[in-house]
Amino acid sequence: MFERNVQPARRFIAALLVVALLMSLAGCSLVDKIQSKIDPTSNKTSAPELVRLLVSSVNDYDKLTESFEAIPSSQRENITFSYFAEYISILSDFSNDHGKITKFHFLNDEDNKEHLDKIYNKICQNAPTGNFESVFKPYGSVKTVQLDYEKDDYSSYIYLSLDSNGSAYLSYDWVMNSISIYNYIEHYFYMLDDKNADGIAVLYKNKAGMEIYSDEIIKAKADYAISFYDKKVKSTSEQYRICSLNAFYIDYEIPEVFSSSSDKPNYSRHVYAFRKDSGTIDIIDDIPQEIGLSVISLLVSQNQTFRCGVEYDYPAVQRVFGRPLNVRVEDIESYTAETADGNELEKKRLTLQYKGILLVFEAYYNDDSDWYGGELVKIMLVKNSEVSYSLSDIQLGDPEDKILMKFPMIDYGEYELIYQGSSNDYMLNYEVEDGVVVSATIEKIS
Repeated sequence: MFERNVQPARRFIAALLVVALLMSLAGCSLVDKIQSKIDPTSNKTSAPELVRLLVSSVNDYDKLTESFEAIPSSQRENITFSYFAEYISILSDFSNDHGKITKFHFLNDEDNKEHLDKIYNKICQNAPTGNFESVFKPYGSVKTVQLDYEKDDYSSYIYLSLDSNGSAYLSYDWVMNSISIYNYIEHYFYMLDDKNADGIAVLYKNKAGMEIYSDEIIKAKADYAISFYDKKVKSTSEQYRICSLNAFYIDYEIPEVFSSSSDKPNYSRHVYAFRKDSGTIDIIDDIPQEIGLSVISLLVSQNQTFRCGVEYDYPAVQRVFGRPLNVRVEDIESYTAETADGNELEKKRLTLQYKGILLVFEAYYNDDSDWYGGELVKIMLVKNSEVSYSLSDIQLGDPEDKILMKFPMIDYGEYELIYQGSSNDYMLNYEVEDGVVVSATIEKIS
């Protein structure tokens, strides 16, 4: 007697989508009709009957053996009972949230082509691939079946293959590729739950393009991923939802995620696993680099910080930095203000140069070089042999890897971080030449 292997909700959803891949030829209502008998002497099962058998197993797992045996071996290629059971188990996850499948229909030729085009375009965005025909050729003529459920007006898709004679079958390659993609991303989520940074680092290291990173940076990425899911994702892994699954990729929605500016979950995000032509699988999980006020701040001493967007008067700046080596005054928009004694001040852009640093203020300025209420709008490090400041612990002359260790999820070579304040946005930017930091700037950008 076959015992069902109980798996997380995500497992069932993935399986359900794979089943969605199998059902692809003609439209029929299910409900009680699903139990229609198959002639055991028949050499072939029609496409609608094949879909009914799959759906029957999804709706009632106890019918798994009966459905499998009713499918002629020629129409399930080398798919064994255990693989069939795993595939159905994955597909069953959709029913957990949306109830039983109540009906299905095959997409017409135009809609089928449009649906497969969307899959193809998604593949092209994330992995090198051939043309449309070469990508789908191993699976015969792929037909898409839409499944409708009893709750939420929800639909999913499964896929069948047609051979050169127009006979429907379950493609071994399609089923096995779908299962392997599902298992791979499930393994990733399990390691996140288990806080297994070494295991996640192995997945990252095997990902295309990661050879540019040192082992230390890959480990920092893995540690950051674990921290992000632990602190920013409210939902448990059993609550993640499969949005689509096919022989090429799986799309998971991660609900209830906290943004950096919210104390309540206020958005959802998507994680993908893509199968490449080589057979390897890549996880696409664009975890955002979370940043705080420190990225727009200059730490002058242990208890003294200057921050972009804050107003400072000249005496306060002078107490910390002393007299500037040079002051450059530029006109900006025509703003004027009147002092208590009736003098009129005009707003100017003031660049104060000190050893190792430039500070740029927008301030009301008069002819005697005094200024009031100056907003700090830019901080720029300047190379100096006597004084070295740092922005987010990174100095000029530091190796590029130090940026990647500090901000593990930043894109390689694109070292810009945007901090969104309550009323303005600011950017921390590093420029690198020959693997060394040559410029570092914090600037108000809106």
